[in-house]
This record gives sequence, C-alpha cells and structure tokens, in this order.
Amino acid sequence: MRRAPFLLSALLIASGPAGADPQKTAADYVRGQIVRCWIVPADASGIGAVIIRLKLDRKGLVRETPELAGHEATVRIQLDDNGTVVGPPRIVATPQDKKRAALVQSAIRAIRKCSPFPKLVELAPYDSWKEMTITFDPSKPL
Repeated sequence: MRRAPFLLSALLIASGPAGADPQKTAADYVRGQIVRCWIVPADASGIGAVIIRLKLDRKGLVRETPELAGHEATVRIQLDDNGTVVGPPRIVATPQDKKRAALVQSAIRAIRKCSPFPKLVELAPYDSWKEMTITFDPSKPL
C-alpha cells in the first residue's frame, strides 16, 4: 500500500449559488484532505478512475455511506447479420474487477477516515457542497 500522490478531482453537484470561487475552494479543501488519507492499492495500475458520491451534513460530516457513482465498464453485445443487437448487453467481467473493487473500497475508507470536513462551513454555503462527486484516479499524479 502507498499513500496517494495522485489526482483527486471533485465536482460539486448541488444546486448552490452560481459563484464558482467558493465552490472551487470547497472542492480543493475536500480534495486536499482526502488525498492525505487515501492509500492506493498496490495493484491499482491500469484500473482507470472511479467516481464516488458523498453527501455531507451542515458540519461537514459524511451523512451516508459514500457510493460508487460511476466508472468505465466493458460491455459485450451480440449482433446479427443485419447489425441488430441480439439479447441484452452484458458487462464483461475482467481481471480488473477485483482491482477496481479494491480501489473503490480504498476511496471510501479515505473519505470516512478524513471526515468531517469542518472548514467547509467557513468556505462556502452548505447548498454548494452538501453533495459532492469525487474522482479517484490512481493513474494521474497531482
């Protein structure tokens, strides 16, 4: 396991005020806190990014279990001679699935370990940071 000198990007998705500066400052603060707590799994190479959604209370404490909001997936489809999809598309299991699950768990552990984020209250209105989506990407250095 290694500490994460890697890229974490945060996107505020609440319907807060239009001012981008307080939101950016809040996102930078949360990113800076989490990067100190994130221990990237040793075999995280080639996984790609995972996106974790978290909801915060008014004190900057994570309210619910952070959840996987998205990641790249490989989908298998079958086509007939006319190019029509035959049967339902299926997500293909790859050896990276266990690696990706480990990355997701490491990201969630980092969020829990670093919570609460009390400085958020000083940085921006609650509605601008009550829900965040954070991208954990072990392939891109800060």
